[in-house]
Amino acid sequence: MPHTSLRPFSLLSLAACAALLACDGDDDPGGGGAVTKQDAGQADGKKDASDDLCQEIGKPAGCDLCGELGWYGDGACDDFCSQPDPDCGGVAQPSASCRTAAAALLAELGPLSSSAGTVASFELVDALSDHELIRATMTPDPDAEPGSEPEQWMINAETLGGDPCLIYGAQLVSQEIDLQDQGGAPVGKPSAACSDAAKAAITAVADVDGQSPALGAVELVDGFSDRELLRVSLTDDDGDADSYLVNTESLGGDPCLVYGLQLRSQQIDLRVGTR
Repeated sequence: MPHTSLRPFSLLSLAACAALLACDGDDDPGGGGAVTKQDAGQADGKKDASDDLCQEIGKPAGCDLCGELGWYGDGACDDFCSQPDPDCGGVAQPSASCRTAAAALLAELGPLSSSAGTVASFELVDALSDHELIRATMTPDPDAEPGSEPEQWMINAETLGGDPCLIYGAQLVSQEIDLQDQGGAPVGKPSAACSDAAKAAITAVADVDGQSPALGAVELVDGFSDRELLRVSLTDDDGDADSYLVNTESLGGDPCLVYGLQLRSQQIDLRVGTR
């Protein structure tokens, strides 16, 4: 509920105001009018921010804002809702836990990939058992040329039957190269800048997943122009060996941008176009 400062006035005036229930200009005990769709959209995927909005309307943390505020079926598509909004024309949505994990990962990868903006919408492209293939469309980069298409990420997630949701891969659609490599001898040495960027991206994924793998050797699997496809070996929290394939671009030096990464043991197709 918004706080309205009161100028000093008489006790009689205060009593009259209270009797009219007009002191704060809000006759909704839950304070629902204080939370807008813009607020909810900006908080999407950010648990602390969403919980704060729930508390603002007098509801417990983790509440369904769209349900509490009557936004389902109100004639406007609200793709930030916890449940599918009928107004979105039947576009399938990822699970709430994977939306949260995907948004958290993209917040980490944005600076590494120079993918500006925030998530504008999520879509569940495909699902297999507990795996979800998610398309995240970003708001246009304010510095992009007029008419530029918004960036899209494809994200490979697994719900494990609920919460938490683990992220196994992410690929910037406009910068796809082959992340389905099945092995083979390295073709040379990676640049130091891209080795560091690849490790930073893997660490970002691990942080979102609540993991802390031990990272090992970085190999250059393939390269062309300023692009480097890297394989980063790791040992996971259970002591099992695995590796990430990481799509990078060195831009002739530093910085090196990360456009995609995929855990080899959990590969699903990150190159899906349209449904």
